Amino acid sequence: MNPEIEIIEVPGTEALLRLFELQEAQPESGKYPFLIGDAASLRMLREAAEFNDDPPAEIVEKALKIRVRSLFEKLKKSALPYEIEAERYFANLEGEWEEKVSMRDIGFHWNDLVRAHRDVLTRKFFKKCHLGLAPTTDSWRLPALVRYGGWNDCPKPAEHCAIHRYWQEKYGAEIVSLTGDVIECRVANPPPTEEDSRRLAWEQFAYCSDIVTQGAGTVGALASSLRDSPYWYFWWD
Repeated sequence: MNPEIEIIEVPGTEALLRLFELQEAQPESGKYPFLIGDAASLRMLREAAEFNDDPPAEIVEKALKIRVRSLFEKLKKSALPYEIEAERYFANLEGEWEEKVSMRDIGFHWNDLVRAHRDVLTRKFFKKCHLGLAPTTDSWRLPALVRYGGWNDCPKPAEHCAIHRYWQEKYGAEIVSLTGDVIECRVANPPPTEEDSRRLAWEQFAYCSDIVTQGAGTVGALASSLRDSPYWYFWWD
């Protein structure tokens, strides 16, 4: 872990409240707060950084040179066979899988879905939860500062940065948690139409195919969940 990132330990029940307080203080502190999770998640995050030797400044420099649309196409080609397999599987199920249900219809607040301060299976709060304070005001720089990615199907740090910079500019998406294998975002301007949601779903599938192949089942189902949603979730096996 980058020694410039300050680690704070709080009870899991107080993690979101503490996160909000740190977010409000960010203009004065100049440090970006994010959830990390329990001790195991912090350890995984530190171990993941060992896959990358480049200094954060060099990772950011690489990210700024990436053409994001070309990157999406490259990532999608490697993930597409899994999508086709998933589409065929769910097409054989009874009923219509790609229901046109938006997060606005379901009616939830993004705070209800953030997971980093809870056990993923039991949903119980961690007794102790860790938060990070990174020396930046832009959340898209976090993967560079943490040196996050490059293992299994997880994109490289510069690719994370380039994609999240693009999504931050287009949708107002900001990273709220970065754990050993999960990134969660809050979204100020989610896609308002079905067409916009479908386009974003293909981008997210290219970026993180597991959210389709081990989650939504199809890109269409993912698109339905993204419309008007203030929350995004990414997970790499």
